[in-house]
Amino acid sequence: MNKHQRERYGRFVAFLCEHSPPYVNGTNGVHPWRDADTLRRIGRNLSRLNERQCNEPMDDAMSARVEKRWDRLAADAGAIVAPYGLICKAQGDPRGYSLSLFTPDQHAESATGYGVPEE
Repeated sequence: MNKHQRERYGRFVAFLCEHSPPYVNGTNGVHPWRDADTLRRIGRNLSRLNERQCNEPMDDAMSARVEKRWDRLAADAGAIVAPYGLICKAQGDPRGYSLSLFTPDQHAESATGYGVPEE
């Protein structure tokens, strides 16, 4: 990871920290660093699946397996960001971020979401 990527990742962790729930009895039940790392890994996997769908010829069985994995990864990401009060949107276009986070007051179709860094 180069300096630019580390800075982007640090800003992403800070974004999660800003939206973490308040502490109750010394804990808030979330772990921004661990969750950021998991979301980054999920974003990379989604990106790989998006590229495969665009570049590889697939039969119906393979396409169904890829879609099932894609849906499972998107659901896992949604479960991770739910305690932060954020909305997760997985995008099928391999150009750009595969995973974006939105606050509840942002519209999920807008471009103002926070992209999960994949590197």
